[in-house]
Amino acid sequence: MPPEIDSSSIAGKSFLSIKDPRDCDGCCKQEERQKDEADSPVLQPTAIEQVSTTARETFSEALWKENLDLAEQAWNTQYIKGIASGTLDPRDFGHYTVQDAAYCNASTHNLKFLMDTIKHRSLRQFFEGQYKDYKKYTQDLYDQWFLKPDGADLGEAAQWYVNLENKVAHEEGGPLYYLVAMIPCLRLWPYLANKMKRANKMKDEGDDKDSNIYKFWIDENDSYQGAEEVEAVVNAYSSLIDRQKASKIYRECMYGEVNFFRSDT
Repeated sequence: MPPEIDSSSIAGKSFLSIKDPRDCDGCCKQEERQKDEADSPVLQPTAIEQVSTTARETFSEALWKENLDLAEQAWNTQYIKGIASGTLDPRDFGHYTVQDAAYCNASTHNLKFLMDTIKHRSLRQFFEGQYKDYKKYTQDLYDQWFLKPDGADLGEAAQWYVNLENKVAHEEGGPLYYLVAMIPCLRLWPYLANKMKRANKMKDEGDDKDSNIYKFWIDENDSYQGAEEVEAVVNAYSSLIDRQKASKIYRECMYGEVNFFRSDT
């Protein structure tokens, strides 16, 4: 579960009006590259890689397609079905959300750790923006739910997911692989929100679509922009990423999303 922080332009997983960095609205602007010692050529995407992404399936598109089965499993969880229909027990929503806040707090620490290890200028700027966004969102969420600095206790599924991303950040390859680990959350949520919107359009016109208590969740999570910004970096540097390793990390994180949804109903 990216770029210059602007709470008024960030939307995403939230309760009421708190905006989530996982759904940035134009906040991730890369500055022009500057020639300095930190701008190592080895991390710069080649012209061939940049052009080829328009001619064939991108690295991140292939990873997503490999995991559509898990996306459908997420759709079929009682938690997501409950949000779609407006029948989810509010206690289950709250139970999930306070754990999600703790998950975001862990992500914030991982981003800070990775940011401090990066010497490449542009990539460090990208991680710095991600870190700032997550830090602000997490604090806002903690304030709204009256959480203490150490956050809520995590259930087994949420703890497994947090441990997985911690391992990716600290032991399994560093910054680029951590971006791979972030994408499942960033892409899955808008996928689900948009699927809910399409399902609602199929209802009879006489239905009161605004009566769903979780309409705010659907509306706030329908943008793919946050995912696309991270995917653009992964695609640009895909020649430096081991495909098999990335595929394993991506699928494990998709499973983490599904299992987290399953744990709260």
